[in-house]
Amino acid sequence: MTDREPPDEFNAVNETVGDEWGADTTPYERIRDVITHTYTPAGADTIANDARTTPKTARKHLETLAKEGVVETTTSDHGATLYSW
Repeated sequence: MTDREPPDEFNAVNETVGDEWGADTTPYERIRDVITHTYTPAGADTIANDARTTPKTARKHLETLAKEGVVETTTSDHGATLYSW
């Protein structure tokens, strides 16, 4: 395994695909997609970053998913809420 960065053309493709994903989906859809592929508990900031939305929006949708029983919550050692599928 190496620590090399991918070539610029790969970064451009990734960014383009991410932009299209953001344009073609709602924040709720992206958050649900991200949390269903998150295998260790994660905070709203991390999920928001991966879902291309704000932490406030991520937290709102994650709390809704938690109330519906779709997402589990735990508390980190520092008191932050973590979410997992």
